[in-house]
Amino acid sequence: MTHLLTTLRKIPVFIWTAFLLRAAWAAAIAMEPVSDSAMYRDFALSIANGAGYAFPDGQLTVYWAVGTSAFYALIHSLFGNSLLFATAANLIVGVGLVYLTYLVALRYFDQRVALWAGWLMSLWPVLIEFTTIYASEVLFMLLLLGTIYVWGTRKLNRWLKAVLWGGLLCLATYVRPTALPLFILFPLLHFWVDRDWRGAVASGLIASATAALLFAPWVVRNQQLFGQPVLVSANFGSNLWMGNNPKSNGGYMPLPEIQFRDEVVRDQYFKQLAVDYIKANPVEYVKLSARRFIQTYDRETIGVAWNESALHRLGGERLLQLTKLASTLYWWAMAVCGAVGVCWVVLTRKSRELHPLLLVGALFFVVPILTVGQDRYHLPLDPFLALFAAFALQGIWRIYKRQN
Repeated sequence: MTHLLTTLRKIPVFIWTAFLLRAAWAAAIAMEPVSDSAMYRDFALSIANGAGYAFPDGQLTVYWAVGTSAFYALIHSLFGNSLLFATAANLIVGVGLVYLTYLVALRYFDQRVALWAGWLMSLWPVLIEFTTIYASEVLFMLLLLGTIYVWGTRKLNRWLKAVLWGGLLCLATYVRPTALPLFILFPLLHFWVDRDWRGAVASGLIASATAALLFAPWVVRNQQLFGQPVLVSANFGSNLWMGNNPKSNGGYMPLPEIQFRDEVVRDQYFKQLAVDYIKANPVEYVKLSARRFIQTYDRETIGVAWNESALHRLGGERLLQLTKLASTLYWWAMAVCGAVGVCWVVLTRKSRELHPLLLVGALFFVVPILTVGQDRYHLPLDPFLALFAAFALQGIWRIYKRQN
């Protein structure tokens, strides 16, 4: 008992705060899956019940990435189909993300910046709101930061490290295929820092081989079902078309009701339409990219939208609007502080030391601008903003203390 109490006392206060805030949110806001969240729920139950990755009507699919549904399917297989188990899993993943952000900050900054980062992530409204949503965002952030942490550690054998970061990045790609370019980026970063091309190539090859083994069963399944070896999902072309077609405003829009042999053929068709449109209308593509920038970064209210019914029952329209306002104000504060932190890093010539955070963050900054915009698509950037915002706030605090 004494040992347990000693262990509990060692847990940082910001971790307890993150846990209590998410637990309080879960107690007040019932999970009610809607939109994509409802689809993740249906897919997860289909997998857990032995019907495979399929729509409720039994049609097997490869449209969305399977990782998120597989995660929830594992939870339901182990504990049951209650929404409470999905909520508990989200709570654990959410708190884990807070702690992992702290660890990454310790690795690339220092103890004080790490504490700032831990608190910023602990209090971040949208991350609390996602406790009651079936979603890919927080799980993806956890796997992405886990990859960065393992890739950057000096405590592991380099071969084991390559296996681990390759495996984690594969899991992240199963959740969101936008992580796939990192299999190329990380070896390049390795070479940039260490000037060791042999080590960089070896690390990349081992990581890629590890991922290939993990991707193989899914690729074979897709080959058997659709006649083509789809790596993760068949929706990139569809999403690209949504953001780039004559009727697009840059954001989500439903696909036209055209009959295709299967989802893979459909995705190829819309991808070609989008590419042709971009090539023929480069000026319009730039304008749509500007719209996507605004649509993606002007607010952070998706966590409220997907909890709308429960929030409305709890406090009516007023609570709904106040929660949206609080979420967006916090987002803007972190965006501004994070931008200040990035500029500070560059001006103080620390960018070489922090290159993985800068470049990985930059990747997820531009992806929605180039493809399709929505505020949920900027969420993978949030931990990176927290890290650089923490660096800026600690620097401002240090200057203030010096002057007083």
